[in-house]
Amino acid sequence: MTGTTTGHKRHICMIAACLLAAAPLGCGTNLESDNVVAQAYELRMKGQPDEAKLLLETSIAENPDHAASYYELARTTVHMALGNPRKLPETITSADSLIDQAVEKDPDNVAYRALAGHIKFFTAYMAMQRSEPDVKEKVAAVCEAFEAALELDPEYHDARLYLVELYGAIPEEMGGNPARATEYMAVLVEKDEIYGMKARSIVDEVETSDWESLREDHPRSVVVLEELGKSHLQEDDLDAAIQCFDEACRMDPECATLFMDLGRFHLFAAMGALRSDDKEKANASLSAAEVAIQRYLESEPPAPMKAYGIEMLAKVKYGLGEQDEMNRLREEALALDPHYSKATGSPPPELYTPPGEVSPRHRYLSRVL
Repeated sequence: MTGTTTGHKRHICMIAACLLAAAPLGCGTNLESDNVVAQAYELRMKGQPDEAKLLLETSIAENPDHAASYYELARTTVHMALGNPRKLPETITSADSLIDQAVEKDPDNVAYRALAGHIKFFTAYMAMQRSEPDVKEKVAAVCEAFEAALELDPEYHDARLYLVELYGAIPEEMGGNPARATEYMAVLVEKDEIYGMKARSIVDEVETSDWESLREDHPRSVVVLEELGKSHLQEDDLDAAIQCFDEACRMDPECATLFMDLGRFHLFAAMGALRSDDKEKANASLSAAEVAIQRYLESEPPAPMKAYGIEMLAKVKYGLGEQDEMNRLREEALALDPHYSKATGSPPPELYTPPGEVSPRHRYLSRVL
């Protein structure tokens, strides 16, 4: 086993050396480091985060003031952390330190501040799950990161919506603040009625009819279609939900992730049915999950997300008692990306946007859907 590991590391080193040799001359320059960041991102999207990590670490050693390298290494570290839940706490701590260095070196970059918020949320969420004594401080750090992003870009509505969720959904003893949530919601309602409705869905009650009414005013909004479809799901109106998701995909193929969400919805329903010993309902939900996940995989997502989708499909096969097929699928996922996410929730889109860009797709921090 040791020989295999050593050979693997040697292989990674050779790839890193070749990539660095192919980069423009001027070792240690920002131009070369920018190229390395782009190369590392491409490697990661191909399911090669080990190679990406080594490439970035080598680049940082030669140019330790390059903020983008720390940012991309932080993303790579989170990517790999999600593939090893047992080491998640310590690995996320490392990612947190890396993104802090990126922010320190380039404090005016909104994408870095946003990623810092997401990484710090991982830390705060784990602290909440463990009832750690410093939960409130960790939640405050998440809020500070998104508030800093919002200060840099007052029109970054996603950050304001994250703050509504953080202050509005987290208990006050853990750092929540309903009054602050209401303040941020009021600004969103005034600035953007779609984001305002999303904020209201966190703080107040929002009915399916509210989304239907908003759709009349915004018939081409995939965001409204997504929220309307998920509202139908909560009411167990699957046909209406699928119709919304289908229409959203026709407008924007990137919305295929909605079918991954649908698959996860059916998986959760199957688990609930199994706990109630309702095997017939469980099998029906598992079959529906398989159809939805296959629909997502047909969109040909990048290797890390494709591997994640295949893992979800493996979970379906496990529930159906198809052990051999489950094992085959997991081998397929590992071949695509040895560090693919094992988390139940979908990995945040901030991990997969091109370097330095703010993700155009908002996902709630803690909602299942």
